[in-house]
Amino acid sequence: MPMSDRTTANTKPFKALTTAATIVLMSLLLWMQNNTLLHQHVSNYPAQQNLQARDTTMIKAPMPKPPCKLLPQPAPMILMSLGRSGTSSMYQVLSKLSGNETTRIYEYTGGSTSKSRAFFRDYIPKDDVNGDWLMQYLCDEQEDHPGAGVVAFKWKPYETIFEEEKALQGLELLGRLEYPQIKVVRSRRNLLDVAISRYKHNTSKKANGLEGKINAHCQKGDDECLQAQLQAGTGIALRTKKLLKELRQLDDMEQRTDELLSRLNVPTIHVSFERLFLAGDDTSEWTKVFNYLGVGPTGVLTAEDIEQAGHAATSIPFHNVTLANYEEVRDALIGTEFEALLH
Repeated sequence: MPMSDRTTANTKPFKALTTAATIVLMSLLLWMQNNTLLHQHVSNYPAQQNLQARDTTMIKAPMPKPPCKLLPQPAPMILMSLGRSGTSSMYQVLSKLSGNETTRIYEYTGGSTSKSRAFFRDYIPKDDVNGDWLMQYLCDEQEDHPGAGVVAFKWKPYETIFEEEKALQGLELLGRLEYPQIKVVRSRRNLLDVAISRYKHNTSKKANGLEGKINAHCQKGDDECLQAQLQAGTGIALRTKKLLKELRQLDDMEQRTDELLSRLNVPTIHVSFERLFLAGDDTSEWTKVFNYLGVGPTGVLTAEDIEQAGHAATSIPFHNVTLANYEEVRDALIGTEFEALLH
């Protein structure tokens, strides 16, 4: 064989190896880029920039001494959802059907972004670095309501859940506890309905002031409250100029919250407002929650049980009735990722 032919033959395997190595390297770089994009929201917040290091520290560190003795019953829990997502109504049903004592639920971590920020920065002691604030509240609730089936507080996932160190320390506590656990019930609602409900209540507040605004919920038989809700919830002219931006912000918040709970190993069950309150005779979503918490009715759970225990329904299930500018809203959403929210 001529020398030139032998040289060509000898270099072919090397070229093939080089090409294969290049493909593998490019694939690895592409995977790393996609993985970075997947978690880019997490790294945008100072308190979360080193979540991997937080996770490692949490695993290696010994369990800190708890501030109180948490009991398995009443079942300690947290309801976590955006505002106007049915958590108060949900808790009323859980409370009434699980124990001998019905308790109220409070927005312990704050009912707005500013109040939540003040809570984490000013209310929690500086030397509380283990999430003691969270356990202590539920211990106090157990002591105050020993006959209840569940005790809880409402945690709205504002930006503070990602930004504030004390918030993350509370979530890390949830991920560390083994028995009893403090379980999170994570509820989500159709985001267009969330936006409509927010607009309805904010408009009522601006028009009538704090004293004259419509109630957040109505008890059964309160005809005056129900009539006010019906009037406020009919013929709403929802602004569409910034609607897509609002829906994307809400969706982004929901997705990042779910990712954060997963990364910190927070015991969580995910439920849907629609499957809880708009499913007719199907009570499987409620059964799922009761089973997860280890409380509730021991017999067959019926839709009548849920209806009698909860608040009166105050939302209208048809957007063409709720919205005076239904066609405008529909046109704004058609062709977007939120088109399926119309009903």
